[in-house]
Amino acid sequence: MTDSSIMKKRNTIEIIGSISKELATVFGNMKAVPGMYDSFMEQNYRVCREIPEQIDEGVVRIGVVGAIKSGKTTFVNSLLQEDLLKRGAGLVTSTVTRVKRGKELQAHVMFKSWDDVNQQIENALLFLPDMVQGAFCHENDNGKQKSGFDLRRKSDRQFLRAAKLRLYSDFSVTETGIRPEAALISNAIEGYDAVKSFVQADPSTVIFRGDQFGRHRDFTGVGANAFFVRDVLLEIPGRENQGFLDSMVEIADCQGSDSTDPSHMIRIQEYLISANLLIYIISSRTGLREADLKFIKLIQTMGILNNIQFVLNVDLSEHDTLDDLKNVEKTIRQGLGYFIDNPVIYTFSTLLNLFKADNCSLTLKNEERLKQWQLDDELVQYSDLQSRAFRQALNELVKNRYNTIFMGNHLERLRTVAGSAAKRNAMFMELLSDDLERESAAIARIKGVQTRSKQFEAFMDESIESALEIIRRDAFSAVRTFFDPGRGHEAGKVMRFVMDYMIYSEKYEQMVAESGFHHSLYCMFHDFRVALDLFIATHFTPAVADFINEQESLIKEEFRKVYSSCNVDISNVYDSHIADDVATRCDNPSAEAVVTEPKSAKAVPYVDLNAARRILGLQFPKVSFNAGYSAKIKADAVARFGFYTLMEAFGKILNMLARPARASTLKETSKKIRKELLGSINNYFKVYGDKVENEYFAPLILAVARDFRDKLMEMFQMSKFEGEQLETIINESRSGRKEQLERLEVLGKVIETIILEIENIVPELEDVNIRAHEKN
Repeated sequence: MTDSSIMKKRNTIEIIGSISKELATVFGNMKAVPGMYDSFMEQNYRVCREIPEQIDEGVVRIGVVGAIKSGKTTFVNSLLQEDLLKRGAGLVTSTVTRVKRGKELQAHVMFKSWDDVNQQIENALLFLPDMVQGAFCHENDNGKQKSGFDLRRKSDRQFLRAAKLRLYSDFSVTETGIRPEAALISNAIEGYDAVKSFVQADPSTVIFRGDQFGRHRDFTGVGANAFFVRDVLLEIPGRENQGFLDSMVEIADCQGSDSTDPSHMIRIQEYLISANLLIYIISSRTGLREADLKFIKLIQTMGILNNIQFVLNVDLSEHDTLDDLKNVEKTIRQGLGYFIDNPVIYTFSTLLNLFKADNCSLTLKNEERLKQWQLDDELVQYSDLQSRAFRQALNELVKNRYNTIFMGNHLERLRTVAGSAAKRNAMFMELLSDDLERESAAIARIKGVQTRSKQFEAFMDESIESALEIIRRDAFSAVRTFFDPGRGHEAGKVMRFVMDYMIYSEKYEQMVAESGFHHSLYCMFHDFRVALDLFIATHFTPAVADFINEQESLIKEEFRKVYSSCNVDISNVYDSHIADDVATRCDNPSAEAVVTEPKSAKAVPYVDLNAARRILGLQFPKVSFNAGYSAKIKADAVARFGFYTLMEAFGKILNMLARPARASTLKETSKKIRKELLGSINNYFKVYGDKVENEYFAPLILAVARDFRDKLMEMFQMSKFEGEQLETIINESRSGRKEQLERLEVLGKVIETIILEIENIVPELEDVNIRAHEKN
């Protein structure tokens, strides 16, 4: 990589990795001085060894989104500079496909469990209550009745085929496309044979390596098979001139934002919540479509619009002149202006970039296409210029996000470790001096520190435990309020949507005559349910994400308050003149520079929620909203329809005015539907709130508390000294004091250089954090 910002980003990481190794060497060299290296210095040494590994684990997630056929997969391939992800006419990405750097070429395809698959199918079948009732009762090995759908049973697959025919014949398609229940059932039937050997009782992962790598396309490009997949991760080995991808970046090729499959939107949204950056691809052939505007509005609602970069993917065959292309660019910029002030758009051909890549093998047809495009110098030069500008901007954003998310924690730990090394070095320089009076005073001070340190540890544990209860109480109370429709603003908005939505309209009355009462009733329920699902996806789910982010910020702030209450200033526990007076009281004239106390002694421990989530495997909590088209609703509606039809007939015979059967039944049934959905929503909020409280915040807060305590102890114990045998240590060192002091002097200069290196990086990271905060 030759781009200057990439080099700068890598240099920062390499410097921190180098500092870690240098400090590890410092602690290794302490072993040469008797008593200097103990369990506390061993802890320092382990921290230095762990940081380079932890740096490698940090990943900036980039989501590539946009409408179907906008060129998302081609864009990802162009970044990789190789045709690795399947693309082409008629192919549609069926699941989010993540790509990152790995040691070898391999594809991890993660499958759902059979329980997950069967539960999703059962939820879809709730829209056919008359078919489902009692359909899945089977005897188990013990002769007992067991109910529940299981796709592995031949009889249940036969039932599913009948259900599919019923859905397709009775309910067909909606104005927005195929009904989601029909699509799900169809995928389950069509994909079963291809995946039955891969899906297990528990979620499982199948890895395709080497020559088998391409088999992942059977699951990413085939919608029926993708139904059974939870996640796909491709690992690409490093190759010369392969482009943007490095070990700290994960790129996700997402499904089309205008897909008619509702599960696609759910998967996209799940990734958007975890992504650090978004790249939105717009095709120059179609421009900004209504589907684009709706999806960008969703991104805005989720509060992540500031993390987005727009790419106008140029189809060079569609534009005769550069002016024509710039007019398209201008129109799109105006459309985006409704969401963002002065939007930046990078206009280039992703396919041109891919064709020009060294690692891309072209067919004869594509070679001809490339030659034809290159005849138009003006368009190609503009594309190349914009492409370079985009790469530079993206590299800078990745660097900033990485530094903001990961590097601050590592740097603070290194500052603490370096400060510990400086203190230990200064302490031993004093202990090994020729002045017996100073030697005795140093021993007395160290023993005093040990006494005070035990008191401090007890006080710190008590303070953290007390604060932990308060943090839990406040977080759990906030969760319960948020998910309470009576008290929570966002939950209340969902309930008001249900109350205000016009379930019945005359179109359903007309539908009775055209398609029958059952079809009209189902459509009325289904359309309401789809509208509610969309409202939850575009309003409530983003609000949950904002709420969790807000609570996490409050948790961080509370732990900072704990730090203040503990008053963890190392100089209050340790006599600061151990370091301060050494320069004037040691025989070493250069000691002043060696024992300068770094800022780390007063640094607030880094509250690393990302690390806690990663260790616990915590993900953004989500709960599916399931509201069934119950048999009771259908039975009541059919009975009421029969009654009103009879009354309508009697009215005609007796020449009396009677209520129209269709309208009356549908209106009455709409009230029942509303009541049932209100109950389902209340249950949804309760289950969701419990999940956020008990499965997310409870373990997260406890893990952060433990990590925070460990870091406080790390700051504290890294300067602590196992001094029970101080007199023995000093006696053993008397004969070689001059040699030991010379060794400590060299060690001190190394530590001083390391501290200066750390302090030189700090302003850059702080500037990154300030700019990121101002942008957000």
